[in-house]
Amino acid sequence: MAAAIAARAARRMDNGDGDRLDPVPIAAFLRAVNVGKHNRVRMADVRDAIAGLGYDDVRTYLPTGNVALRTSEDAETIATRIKAVLVGLDLRDVDVMVRRRSELQALDGGVFQPYPAEGFRQMVIFTRRPVAIDDDLPLDVGGVTVVANNAAILAVLPRHVERPVNVNALIEKRWQTRATTRWWNVVQDFTRDILT
Repeated sequence: MAAAIAARAARRMDNGDGDRLDPVPIAAFLRAVNVGKHNRVRMADVRDAIAGLGYDDVRTYLPTGNVALRTSEDAETIATRIKAVLVGLDLRDVDVMVRRRSELQALDGGVFQPYPAEGFRQMVIFTRRPVAIDDDLPLDVGGVTVVANNAAILAVLPRHVERPVNVNALIEKRWQTRATTRWWNVVQDFTRDILT
């Protein structure tokens, strides 16, 4: 136990003055976990594997790969370490999109106002690297309407579309980065209730 605490402390970032930063709430959104018949894994196994890396307060929300934890590591380090442990669980084509709680709280759901949930699927697409959308918004990308971009891409898709497009594939092809999609209400609930 003491060794795990020491290892965790050694990995914490400092503020440039040699002072260690306190752990902050972090969300890790896992790509390609429990989708279809591939990459099936129990969230308890994911949680235990990530906790084994020494992160504090590791929790999961829903079986789609929403992980809350506390650390002072930078996003790239967190993503790299978690991805390696997921590969160790025999998961294929996985990736990890990391956001701080403050970034999720800053997402502005007001952009969905012209697109009510009764008629539209409201989505949050997390990308592995930042995406610069230089076009005027809203922007149509293969039937998906992109309405905002900051810590994530906020987008909508009409509910009447019988066979929804593969949003991740569209985003990944257009901006050449890995992506994972969550429903807006799931991100809100996760941020409010789990990511504390």
